[in-house]
Amino acid sequence: MGNKEDVKRSLDLDEPNEEPPPPYSEYTESTASNSLETSNGESSSSIAAHSDNIVDIPAHFSLYRSSHGLGHHFVIGGHRNKPVFAVTTHFGWMGMPDVVLHSGPTKDSPMLAGVNSDLFIRSTPVKLRLPGQPATDEHVQIAREGGAHRFIIDHGEPEGRTVYEWLPSLSPAVASVGGRTHWELVRYPEFHADQGKLVIAHWAFERGMSLSKELTFEFLDPSIQLTTGDAWAVMAMITALRIWDKTGKSVNNAGAQ
Repeated sequence: MGNKEDVKRSLDLDEPNEEPPPPYSEYTESTASNSLETSNGESSSSIAAHSDNIVDIPAHFSLYRSSHGLGHHFVIGGHRNKPVFAVTTHFGWMGMPDVVLHSGPTKDSPMLAGVNSDLFIRSTPVKLRLPGQPATDEHVQIAREGGAHRFIIDHGEPEGRTVYEWLPSLSPAVASVGGRTHWELVRYPEFHADQGKLVIAHWAFERGMSLSKELTFEFLDPSIQLTTGDAWAVMAMITALRIWDKTGKSVNNAGAQ
């Protein structure tokens, strides 16, 4: 997987917790949100169109505030001025998902994935519009404690159904000085959370550390070229963006009280 220690140092990550992720029983019974039905989230032609163009996903990228727009337009790439994907955030009354990952560098690019980021739900659908594939809805479960985000992708034979889960990681040393929270994406076979656990991606908040950068994200195996046709990779990105957007809403709500 390349030099993992160097990769981890690039985000100041701690070693992942060796305890397996919590079983499904620790999640509340999911009640899927109905706010991502076709009538809400695909009313705009800019996100309703389905792109057939497969785009490479960088192994390492950041989310930046766009130099264009009024605070709801962001870009993903190695540099703010060289975007690969656009990200837009919306309010519920706008008829779109709260967070939209676009398939290209502008906010007019078709939607690649979209999700709502309500604060108090335990399960929500993610709309996937992968190039050259049928439109699908995948579900993400949110843990009551800690906010871990879990989703399952069926890779077919021989891998089968695989669980992916974003887990928060914050060392006591970093926490004591108000440091950034990091998130690690672990992967393991369904029903075998104690076997083959592997950290395959991580990201960290950069808000407050940079004038334009919101977060930094890294897939940990640079030998594999991921694309927008890889469902798990797109799900990893959109769920990380959901955590980022949800955290921002929580901070804003706390400040308003």
